[in-house]
Amino acid sequence: VLGYVNDLGQQLAASLGPQPFPYRFRVVRDSSLNAFAVPGGYVYLHSGTLLAAGSPDELAGVIGHEIGHVKGRHFARMQEHGKMPELLANLAGMAAAVATGEPGILVAAQAANVAMQLRWSREFEAEADQSAVVLAQRTGYDPAAITHFFERVLEEQRRLPAQEIPPYLFCPPEVESRIAAVQVGG
Repeated sequence: VLGYVNDLGQQLAASLGPQPFPYRFRVVRDSSLNAFAVPGGYVYLHSGTLLAAGSPDELAGVIGHEIGHVKGRHFARMQEHGKMPELLANLAGMAAAVATGEPGILVAAQAANVAMQLRWSREFEAEADQSAVVLAQRTGYDPAAITHFFERVLEEQRRLPAQEIPPYLFCPPEVESRIAAVQVGG
């Protein structure tokens, strides 16, 4: 299984052209629908995701999505864009809370930080979805298959309590919106 996932991932990553690091694809033994990537080209798929994928095309879409996060430097960009506004908002919130004696202002500042992080998260998920479509097209996989996998996520969401499915799969942008975006973009 690991060899198959690695071969599929390497095929997709090769379509990117030269990269500053090699991509590595691993399988985590876990029944949840989850996949994630970390800086430096490490992509992890939960075994539940492999079992839920209905075809190699769907799996290529999932792996392509994770490659999109790495290639797009989403983690680094989140850190670059998130830290300074977060620090400034917290300092402003603390100053306002001290000046007015109203602790609710600090809570509001922290809520604004969460909203900013969600905006970046939505943007990065959309970029990764589009990367999945492009990589699938380049390597001969059906780019529409990612929508079939999203439909499986919706089925699982209806069947299982929300806390058992990673929130980024169904929180804004909701899976339905992601399906529509990939269909329009593909």
